[in-house]
Amino acid sequence: MPLSPLPDRLLIPPAAEWLGVAGLYAFAFHTAGSAFGFLGGTLLAVSLMLLGRSGWRRLASDPVVLVLGLLLAYLTLSALISYYRFGPAFSTQIIKSYRGYAEILVLSVAIGWWLAHRPNMLFPVLIVAVSGLMLRIALHMDWAQPMSFEWREDMRMFGMSVIHFALSATLALVGLLLFSRRFLASGASGVGLALRALALALGVAVFGYALAASLVRMAWLAFLLVSPAILAYVIWNRRQPLPNRGLRYAASLLIAGGLVGLVVSQGATIADRIGVESRELKAVATLKREDLEGATSVPIRFQKIVWGLQLTGERPFFGWGIGAWKPLGDRSADADAVWEPGDVHNLYVQILLEMGLVGAGLALVLLVLLGRGLWAAYRGGQLPADAVIWLVISVAVTAVWAMGNGKLWQANVRNPFTLLFGIAMAIHFLRRQFGPKIPAGAANGERRAAAHRGSGMSFSPPTGD
Repeated sequence: MPLSPLPDRLLIPPAAEWLGVAGLYAFAFHTAGSAFGFLGGTLLAVSLMLLGRSGWRRLASDPVVLVLGLLLAYLTLSALISYYRFGPAFSTQIIKSYRGYAEILVLSVAIGWWLAHRPNMLFPVLIVAVSGLMLRIALHMDWAQPMSFEWREDMRMFGMSVIHFALSATLALVGLLLFSRRFLASGASGVGLALRALALALGVAVFGYALAASLVRMAWLAFLLVSPAILAYVIWNRRQPLPNRGLRYAASLLIAGGLVGLVVSQGATIADRIGVESRELKAVATLKREDLEGATSVPIRFQKIVWGLQLTGERPFFGWGIGAWKPLGDRSADADAVWEPGDVHNLYVQILLEMGLVGAGLALVLLVLLGRGLWAAYRGGQLPADAVIWLVISVAVTAVWAMGNGKLWQANVRNPFTLLFGIAMAIHFLRRQFGPKIPAGAANGERRAAAHRGSGMSFSPPTGD
């Protein structure tokens, strides 16, 4: 049986559903500009408030939502303690940091709720997100030199921080590659198929080239680690046969050829970027701190991480409080230092510094519960395989990238996290509360076939909705 919409839609106020759906699409379009993320987030938050007593009761009875609420309460208390500890002079940064965490948690519930009620919206929402990023590139591109993707001296690329753009480009590239067969096998033939193949090739080329030109090594590393799994899945995926036998390996050859061409054409740029700090990268791998005293990127990040861990050791259980990195950085600043303390450029150390082991533990419990739900849904045949693999690989890319950045108070960082977290919440809602009951004795093949037939998560328009 496929995942079907939640059965209580008639109990939802029409205004709440309208705002929720509009907010979901607007939020997905955050890739075109952060203003769309703000608009979508506002609509999603209002839609939650309009759910009414039955919707709130249903959410309150969910164990994942309960853990999420407990984490949100802990974050609120931590922010209040931080304000009491450091005073009103740092209230702006404390509020910004708290908002970053809270927005991810609250909006992910809203995104999950509305995707669970309309699972057929998953792929359209992802298409909107990719289209928004393509529009951003088109609007900010120097059309006099269309092949010049270099970022400016202020570390910005296509209207956003180059580090943040690299994450969005990597996620878009991963999505296009993993869904390539679905995109080509979804009913088109002849000219339509050729146009789809051309659009797919253009998207892969643009995002791949932009990723290489960004020079963000953590994004490169993330993509390098997941690319074997992507290529293997695209080649051996037989659940979505292409309409033409001759196209069986077309998508795989197109992807492999494009990526090889990208590496060959940008080999010198990639080698130069890695070679600039090869000595420092080797020192990190061998933990030779004496070779990490310079003022370049790798030594500065390493020293910031060490600084954050040292402070975490002073308050290991509850941390210093939300937003504490700013006053702690000002307190530790040294006029003669080659680096300035502040955010630690590592999300995991940032969480430990601010929340301590208790807060990090709550966050880990939340992720484990969602991960178990995702695995159970996949094993039970309740999800299309490519959707599961895409979500897992996208989370893996984000997790690797987060080892070099942790600024969740910035919209271009937290928005991708929020969307991925929201999709995971939707899978949890569908599986636990209203997922189809598949007999325990059913073979895996039967489960997969049941999930594939008529799945609500498809490019097809909704039927009987």
